[in-house]
Amino acid sequence: MFNQPQHSAGWLKPADRFGHLILITRFHGTERKFDSLRNAEIDEAVVDLVDLDDPEPVLAERLRISHVGIVNKIARDGMTLGRIGQAPTKAGMNAYVLDGFAEGVDDKRAEQWLARYHQAQAPAAATPPPAAAPSAPPQGITGAASPAAASAVVGAWNATPPQNAPQNAPQGAPPAATAAGVDANDPRVQALLAQLNQ
Repeated sequence: MFNQPQHSAGWLKPADRFGHLILITRFHGTERKFDSLRNAEIDEAVVDLVDLDDPEPVLAERLRISHVGIVNKIARDGMTLGRIGQAPTKAGMNAYVLDGFAEGVDDKRAEQWLARYHQAQAPAAATPPPAAAPSAPPQGITGAASPAAASAVVGAWNATPPQNAPQNAPQGAPPAATAAGVDANDPRVQALLAQLNQ
């Protein structure tokens, strides 16, 4: 229902990643910001990005990018893969841009990273808990009419409770009396009591 406050991973510094293959996995949007060097408002993209040329590529979430030559090349509706490069501007300077990637090589690396990332993010396969060892049958069963009845009581004690049996007392009912951790509402205990009352 509610979203947690969003944290920014900081700013993309293209000089630190020049020539690197980057994968933008998600485009969050653009925001307008005043750039004092240009003395004008510019678009600033907010993205999730991974540097695939980093020795240990890690997804940086909500990273901000303000370089026009990169922001303008980010796909708005999918993932973007490219290399940080430079291109000359009209003023004769070099600006950072997002250049194309080598098909058949860079895209395969990106696919492999995505597969590893999704595998690491997937919850561990739910394994059923190990079966509990049967508890020791109660010693000295009194009230059992025969050895067969005692055997039935022991079997009921070690049996797994039926899935449709109520596990708790009805709402509003007083709590069942317990002695040494015995729940009077437990179907196994009720089976024992029924055997004893016969």
